[in-house]
Amino acid sequence: MIKFRINPTDVETINKVAEVVRLQSLFNIAYEMSESEREMYLKKVDKEVTACLDDFEKHMQNFFQKQWDKIQSDAARL
Repeated sequence: MIKFRINPTDVETINKVAEVVRLQSLFNIAYEMSESEREMYLKKVDKEVTACLDDFEKHMQNFFQKQWDKIQSDAARL
């Protein structure tokens, strides 16, 4: 389970976090199903989940890189 402890202000990051939260709801739905239904359901959403998590990971890497670059730039000016 991923817990978010960041307060994004840019719309793109907020949207990415919202998408991951939506995926969490897909998993919550799955655990309310019978075992055979769950297996079929999870196979059905697997590509969507994988693509979303890959996209989220790339976005967050970029987000944190920008924050790091900003910190370094601010430190260089001191």
